[in-house]
Amino acid sequence: MYVALLSVVSVHDRLPNTCLQEWKRALSAMKEGRVMHTSRGAGYFGRQGVVEGLTNAIIADPRVFHISDQDFLTMYNRQMMFEIAQTKAWTENGSRDVMKQVPERLRAEGWDVVRPALSLTVRGWIMRAFLEDNLKNNVVTALDFYTSALEVLQWGQELYKDVPFSEKGQIFQPTFIRGVKSLRLDAFMKAYKENPGPNSKFPLSELLAGANELAADIGPVPDRPNHECIGFYLAFFPYAAGQAHALRAFYYHQTAMNLAKTEGLTEEVSELYIKAGSEYKDAALKYYPVDDEHHPWFLYCAYNSHYDGGAPARDLLDILDRMKESIAPMGRIWEFTANASAGRDQALMSALAFRQQLLDKIAKGTIREQDRVYRPGKYPVKK
Repeated sequence: MYVALLSVVSVHDRLPNTCLQEWKRALSAMKEGRVMHTSRGAGYFGRQGVVEGLTNAIIADPRVFHISDQDFLTMYNRQMMFEIAQTKAWTENGSRDVMKQVPERLRAEGWDVVRPALSLTVRGWIMRAFLEDNLKNNVVTALDFYTSALEVLQWGQELYKDVPFSEKGQIFQPTFIRGVKSLRLDAFMKAYKENPGPNSKFPLSELLAGANELAADIGPVPDRPNHECIGFYLAFFPYAAGQAHALRAFYYHQTAMNLAKTEGLTEEVSELYIKAGSEYKDAALKYYPVDDEHHPWFLYCAYNSHYDGGAPARDLLDILDRMKESIAPMGRIWEFTANASAGRDQALMSALAFRQQLLDKIAKGTIREQDRVYRPGKYPVKK
């Protein structure tokens, strides 16, 4: 354990305008940390609040995560150990132990001691989950840590609902909990992809329930920020609502795929595909600006879902036309991202090629705009 050599300084005097600023600010502060060797042993000179900044940024928008320093994990682990020493956070305990011990420590030491300890404990779980998923490709472990964090947050949110946030901490803010729910649902979806099918260890019904809960938690999305900065508003209102719609779309699409394997493209299966496409389309058009990479991507997903279910050519073209219009403005901002590296642009280009094929067939009179178009090998069957 590192010894704190100097009094610590908070990295966050106020909420930055964007999560990117918060990420950079926390990362810069973490890089200032130094291991010091003294007669008392190894110590660490650093700032407190770094883990808070990193997790605030990731919760607002996971796409902010970008590291170019190969020593990131070493620096982060040292920083975490330093902050644990400062806050006396729980390190070897699961969520049940923490929920048992928080009231006991509260009675003995009060919120001034418990608040930073509990905050770092929960944020440490969130950061561990995120790193397990995004650096180690271990989404099942990530899901466990997200679940632990969410259990403690929801427990504390109810038990201490009458305690001011200034005392119990910002981790109990509804938007913070909403962000953790979003991260957990994303991890759950990835876990399903690794173990798909009707008998998956990660049932689609649980994903749908989580998506519906997220949507209900948000409620009607305000047209503009009230007192929040624009970045905060986008992250926890329209973008979160868009994710809820996209998760529902994923549920409908995967359910349709599972049924189609045994029943073929029945009317029920086709309707599920169309519902998936409608949810994806709503996510793109209602909640993401045209220059956000999720806008064309969810339109691409909508096109795929409609195509899998069989849709009129004009409906496919409507989606693909909107997708085409958003690619250029999106590319100016999101050209180099993890999603781009994962094949986003190739997928979009393949959809544009299909769009041109449709236009050519309509121009030649091979098909009409109102004709239903089916993916090769997927044709309707009657039960």
